[in-house]
Order: sequence, then structure tokens, then C-alpha cells
Amino acid sequence: MAGNESVYLHDVAFARANGEIEQYHRSRRTNIDCKKAIESAVRENFDGRSLNHDAVRPVVEQFGAERVAHVLAATVRYFDWDGRFSRDNRVWAQTVPAVKDTDSLGMDRSTEYVVESHPAVLDGFIRMFREETIQVQDRGKTADGKRSSALEQLKADEENYLRNAEMALEDDYGMIDGILNNGRKEPEEAARSSVLEKLKSMPESPPQTSRHRQEKSLE
Repeated sequence: MAGNESVYLHDVAFARANGEIEQYHRSRRTNIDCKKAIESAVRENFDGRSLNHDAVRPVVEQFGAERVAHVLAATVRYFDWDGRFSRDNRVWAQTVPAVKDTDSLGMDRSTEYVVESHPAVLDGFIRMFREETIQVQDRGKTADGKRSSALEQLKADEENYLRNAEMALEDDYGMIDGILNNGRKEPEEAARSSVLEKLKSMPESPPQTSRHRQEKSLE
């Protein structure tokens, strides 16, 4: 089945020169089919609030993890400016092998299979895909020396991402607590200190004047 064939990672010029043009076109068509399958899986498994974890497995079974990764990574690289894709997924996308393949107008042919699902939902699909398929090799170990699972590593990555996001948005670095932007405390404290300093620097008023002011305020 074409879906389970390896992704053809050469451009059209290489394919022509090496008599592999049919393999090239077959892989290209399958990439487009994979893109459509991902879009259908996201559409059918998103209930408006969350994405069903079962969305990923049928697509991987049909097209293979290598091709799904290829299509998802091409999508994230195309939308590298979009902050709705997490930093970890953007970093992951750069690790997936890619090939520069342009048409006669200089357009990148990988745009043919860019997934057009909502980026925030697709970001969740990518995370689920990584949980399902990525094999952690030398990254991180548990306290007893065993390798951490892919899920444990991804959870750690997500926590790091959320912490970094909070640090980027938080006005008060003393409030890194999982709640985005509790507000800055320093200005209020500085204002209080400033008022106190002004009060200390004011000359003491004669008692008569003070009483007179109090009496005036009661009138």
C-alpha cells in the first residue's frame, strides 16, 4: 500500500535524473492524501472543547508514522510564525527530515500537503501523535536510573513550555505560580513607599493649624 511506503525525500530533479519519477509522484500524492486524512480525523474527533485521543491512531495505521510526521512537520514549519503551535512542537518539527523541492515558479511543493485544520486543535493532534509514536532515547532519566517514557518527557516539555509562557507574560517574576499574569506588585509598593517618604519630609504643622483644619473639615 502506498500509504505505508517510505517518504520520498528527494526533489523532482533528483527523481528524474535517477529514474525515480514514479516513486516521487506516488509519495507526493500520498502526502496529500495523508493531509486530508489528518484534517478529517481532527474534524471528526474534536467536540468543540477537546480532541479525542483516538484521532491519531487510525491515521498512523493507514499512512505510517514516518509520513504522518513528515506532513505534520511540514505544516508546522510553514506556520512557524503562528504562536498557536507550541514551542516544543515547533522545535520537534525542525528535527523531522525534509527536502527542498520547488516548482518552476520557485514555489515550495510541500505547501500542497500543509494541513488546514485550526492551529490550536492541530497542535493538540501533534502532541498526541508524539505521545503515540516518539521513542525517547537519551533524553532524561528517572530517579532510579531508568529511561523516562515518551509521555513523561512530553509532560515535562509541556510544563517547561507553560512556565516559559508564564514568564513571558507575567508582570511579577515573584508570582510564577501557574497563573498567567497575576499583575505586578512593585508599582503599588513603590507608590506606598513614595507617599510615606513625602509624609516624612513634610514639616510638622502647629497644633492650632491642625485643629483648625479638622474643625473646617467638619463644617
